[in-house]
Amino acid sequence: MKLSEFDYNLPKHFIAQTPCEPRDHSKLMVLDRAAGKIEHKKFYDIGEFLKKGDVLVVNNSKVMAARLFGRKSTGAQVEILLLSDISKDRNMGLIKQESKTRGTISPRNDADSNAEFTRKNIWQVLVRSAKRLRAGDEIMIDKEKTTPNPSLVRRGVYPIKMKILKELEEGIRLVQFNEDIVKDLDAIGTVPLPPYIKSDNVNTFKERYQTVYSKILGSAAAPTAGLHFTPELITNLKKKGVIFKEVLLHIGLDTFRPMAVENIEEHKIHKEYCELDEKTAEFLTKAKKDGRRIIAVGTTAARVLESVFDQNGKFKPFKGWTGIFIYPGYKFKAIDALITNFHLPKSSLLLMVSAFCGNDNGRKLIIKAYEEAKNHNYRFFSFGDAMMIV
Repeated sequence: MKLSEFDYNLPKHFIAQTPCEPRDHSKLMVLDRAAGKIEHKKFYDIGEFLKKGDVLVVNNSKVMAARLFGRKSTGAQVEILLLSDISKDRNMGLIKQESKTRGTISPRNDADSNAEFTRKNIWQVLVRSAKRLRAGDEIMIDKEKTTPNPSLVRRGVYPIKMKILKELEEGIRLVQFNEDIVKDLDAIGTVPLPPYIKSDNVNTFKERYQTVYSKILGSAAAPTAGLHFTPELITNLKKKGVIFKEVLLHIGLDTFRPMAVENIEEHKIHKEYCELDEKTAEFLTKAKKDGRRIIAVGTTAARVLESVFDQNGKFKPFKGWTGIFIYPGYKFKAIDALITNFHLPKSSLLLMVSAFCGNDNGRKLIIKAYEEAKNHNYRFFSFGDAMMIV
């Protein structure tokens, strides 16, 4: 299967540069996979397509102010995007991708101790102009400002330093900070908006680039399907008998990085940290057994659910890293419907929604739906409109 088959033309004016206000006034396309039928609504109408007992599963990850700037000893400026806090979980190297089974997750039992990950404040980061950064190089964070950040000075942690530990693949580095930077991100970092959103002041969108139910800090990008929900809409859906459950997946590199191989099966997706707690796993297992619809709010929630659903029809509690890569040919087992945005051409997310629409004609159905979306002036990508695939 070729990546070029998942390309489509999108003039720039379709790319949403600002979020819809109010959140739930974005457009909603409802796509019936079996019938090939499309309906056009507003997101606040989504209750028309939900019934009592439906389970909406959301990703409660919160976006970090993950975009940092610093300077090398030469004075050259460096831009850094935080991807994953490796030091919090030593098992990143203990979950491997099985590409032949399209991205299952499984434990490794070999002697991969990853001793370097046992130290504190270890992160995987994406660095612009990384070719000039080598292991041992040190970066001073927050040095682009004319005056030191007062809160950091008071606590005696200015300047924050970042040391390159290891060169990974292109643009990716394993680094160590001299301080637990998470609590200081609001002071030293900015909102990591995708590169196709052009803004002179990215912090304008600091609140709108979070879902209203975000809780656990750790993502480098928003789970954008959830951006359409308001507290009032959630309350109204709950009154109708719709059930909300939460999973966690911290979004990392693949939201930002395009696929670079023409042969889809050769693409290596990056691992992302996810969690499903025992109580939620038990509830979802019973709901599935009872015939209730499990509806993923976003591709990230879907990836968690598909990763942890076992051959016995049970959702298994999980805390670790997943490298599941879903593309046409994959048979969905866990979810029955999907709420998502309109995705970039030739992206892993477009492959995933195509797979959900069916292995035979899913790609054609999605491309047709995207063309109709353009004809109805839908807005695309992170701040764009929504699609519900049933």
